[in-house]
Amino acid sequence: MQRPLLFLLACNVVVGFPLHLPVFGGQQYQLYDAKSVELLLTASDDDELTHIWLPLKQRIFTQLIREYAGDYPVLPLHPTSVGISNVHGLSTKFLPWHKREQVVCRTTVKADVKSQVPIEGVSSPESLQEDGEVQFRERDGVVRLDEVDSVWYLAGREVESYECFQTT
Repeated sequence: MQRPLLFLLACNVVVGFPLHLPVFGGQQYQLYDAKSVELLLTASDDDELTHIWLPLKQRIFTQLIREYAGDYPVLPLHPTSVGISNVHGLSTKFLPWHKREQVVCRTTVKADVKSQVPIEGVSSPESLQEDGEVQFRERDGVVRLDEVDSVWYLAGREVESYECFQTT
């Protein structure tokens, strides 16, 4: 009579035991933090599509001194198009859509007039963008930087830096 009761008691303990084990705690949400962004670029002197990985929250300049360039990619000075291809978290895990939408990339252009290339249809520097930067998201797709009627028009100016960050 006691054996079946002991057996039932042992089964209840075994079944109830795994319910009290912690499940990864706060590590779950760390996987969804964006760490790097893959950009697709085309330059004015090259028609090939270039894939470049940029770390988040770091401003990368186009003209680095070669000794200090390290592992940073060579970025084009006059891009014709740019777009966000992928946003990855830790260990290249894909992020959910709402987290990828928070990532914004910015290209900052040089303010000096010397870096401007003469372009038909643009007569004066007043018609150029005032702030000297272009921001885009993944939902914008591939952004054309060389079309006059585009919101992201650079007017032939040299890009000084690229930077990607996550908004809240």
